[in-house]
Amino acid sequence: MLPDEPADPPSALELTACFGAIGALICGIEALAAGVSLADLWLATSIGLFASTLLGLTVSAATVPALRYLPRFGPAIAMLAGALAGVPFVAAPGMFEPLIGAHGRVVWAALVVGPLTGALAGFVIGRAVQLRSMFFALVLSAFSLVLLFLEPRLVALPAYPAAAWGIRILPWGAAALALHQLRRRNAPPGSVRARRVFVAVWVVLIGTAWLSAGRTRGELDDVLALRHPQLGVMLARALTDFDGDGFSRTFGGGDCDDGNPRVHPRAPEVAGNGVDDNCRGGDLEAPPARTRVGAPPTVPPPERAISVLLVTIDTLRVDRVGSYGYERPTTPSLDALAARGRRFERAFSSGGWTAISLPSLLRGAPARELRWERLFATDDRMVEPVAIPRLGPKLRVKSAVLVTRDERLTLAQHLAARGYRTGAVVDSGGNAFLLPGYGLDDGFERFDAEPIDDDTAVADRTLGLLRELGGSPFFVWAHFYGPHAPDRRHADAPDFGGGASERYDHEIAHADVQVGRLLAAVAGRNDVLVLVTADHGEILGPLTRAHGNDLNPYTVRVPLVIAGAGVTPGVEEGAVGFVDVARTVLAAAGISGEDAARAGAASESPAVEGAQSEGNESEGIASAGMTTEGAASEGADLRREVDPDRFVRMDTWRFDARGRATLDLSAVATADELVIRDRLLQVDTAVDPDDLERAPTRREPSPELTRAIDDYLERARPFPRTRP
Repeated sequence: MLPDEPADPPSALELTACFGAIGALICGIEALAAGVSLADLWLATSIGLFASTLLGLTVSAATVPALRYLPRFGPAIAMLAGALAGVPFVAAPGMFEPLIGAHGRVVWAALVVGPLTGALAGFVIGRAVQLRSMFFALVLSAFSLVLLFLEPRLVALPAYPAAAWGIRILPWGAAALALHQLRRRNAPPGSVRARRVFVAVWVVLIGTAWLSAGRTRGELDDVLALRHPQLGVMLARALTDFDGDGFSRTFGGGDCDDGNPRVHPRAPEVAGNGVDDNCRGGDLEAPPARTRVGAPPTVPPPERAISVLLVTIDTLRVDRVGSYGYERPTTPSLDALAARGRRFERAFSSGGWTAISLPSLLRGAPARELRWERLFATDDRMVEPVAIPRLGPKLRVKSAVLVTRDERLTLAQHLAARGYRTGAVVDSGGNAFLLPGYGLDDGFERFDAEPIDDDTAVADRTLGLLRELGGSPFFVWAHFYGPHAPDRRHADAPDFGGGASERYDHEIAHADVQVGRLLAAVAGRNDVLVLVTADHGEILGPLTRAHGNDLNPYTVRVPLVIAGAGVTPGVEEGAVGFVDVARTVLAAAGISGEDAARAGAASESPAVEGAQSEGNESEGIASAGMTTEGAASEGADLRREVDPDRFVRMDTWRFDARGRATLDLSAVATADELVIRDRLLQVDTAVDPDDLERAPTRREPSPELTRAIDDYLERARPFPRTRP
């Protein structure tokens, strides 16, 4: 090993050049290995060069002056900067909150380790750029290779944005410093011609990247699918976000006014202010409907009619409910309801996310037997594909969403035809597909939906609705959004801690308090049937959570408790689903499966007629051989015992902004087995429905359930083929 030699003060230009060369090399190699087109290979390389050059300029500006003018104190300054940079690694997940209690040791350890690690990294960088050291060059090279290998496997990092960015960028920086040291020690003096050629290539590549800066996200899809070019795009956006609102005007960042921090793709759209606040196709002329009020029923209700209160809680896992065995006191109200009612041990949602499960519940049919249409979601409205060209390509930054416009009657339509007063209070949480006009509000006399952001307000409005309906037979649906991210603090619920899991439990406890207020309002009535369930579960890890990405038990197993009129108390072990919930509501109102089928077949929905006129949908419906009778007559009355050998069906899917399926899963479950089919890969796997671990044990599926999935998909309607 050669001894360390003192070096001249580092040149900012040299350091920047090393950063740029490494970024271009890493992105180019990944694009080449992925087999992309030559145009995308060139674009990925140029974006990597552009982003890493900007990063190199930033690092050089922060380090070179201190090392040039304060050579003796340069490493100390770098250590201090590194220690300060380590603080956001701890602050990002909100770990400053529980400094005492059960998580105190973890928090204090993080507060110490983060700055110390930053200080160590700062010292290494400071010494590396001060010395002609082969040792530092080799160590940094090995360090960069290890980080490049490990970084894609650090799956928990999305919950730690600062740490994620740091670990993603560190390999580039380490490799750039290593290249800098190797060049300073071994490179011969370059000729003037070679330097000119080098600068010319540099300018051409950066010019290519800048010419591509105006591309939309949809046009950058192939580059964004590659990990390091994607990082280059995100880094370029971050370094060209001039108004500090988190969005750039360049590289598909979507910001239509980079001089106004109140204008960006996630800003709330203010109607009538003459400004395209959310950069989604112009100013909103009129605010979207939040509440729809219709006419009361014109027919008298039947004698001794049973009223129905349906409560759905967003994102509630079954294993976080006390009556299902959870040790924390998260759900005392729901537990008390289960003690006097009927609890279903293995209830399954119809889908992995809200836009699939709730339409299935309210129309009483499995998701793939409904008729769907593709719309594009914005912050305040849904946009049809035919409107995309005139609104511009910026809408491509949002994914396609499927909402149902099915000819089947909703539960509200069925009950309104029987003389029931109907109403709903829905916390949409900012989801446009939960607002009036997209199918869920069909049949409701009053449909109150908006991003309420507080379960207390949902309970207040629902109690007001119950008072408004008076003593008439009613069907009331309340949807609580609280357990869905983001988390908040509530004074009426226990504080379990500051981790992701603890905050999630806190939100569940708050929702349970507010649901308890509704249950107390109808507790003394013998003519009310109460049903409480969740639209889906949650993928819950130690640092992050999500849903809609799979059909594993933690996503689709949900709590289901019913109590009140006609309910036989007890615990049901058989598999049940949302189609059974719908059948129970109809049965309580005296509507048989045959009555529902006749009503559905007789209905003529204008939305259906309009969709069929497009051509592709009518062909799809005919080819699927669908009728309303099959779905309307299925399902079990959950007030009685159910067949222990029955099975239920569920689905989840997602589309990218171009309308291509990126996820397409179907599943069939019994009380003993859950079989999941990946329709994109055509692979079937089975898991134990009681295995709620994040990675449940896989096994070979039974032939019976495999055939059941085949039969289900044979009856499924195709998705609309319309693309923007």
